[in-house]
Amino acid sequence: MSDSIENALKLLNELEKLKRGSIWKITKSDLMIIQFLLNLYKIL
Repeated sequence: MSDSIENALKLLNELEKLKRGSIWKITKSDLMIIQFLLNLYKIL
């Protein structure tokens, strides 16, 4: 379960980099990552 949390944190870091690089444009992949994280936290 700690692996899932670690992966989620890595995804969040990548998301922050993407947002900074593109001036906060939300892409379809960002939405998919956000949805994945929400589902992950529901499981936890």
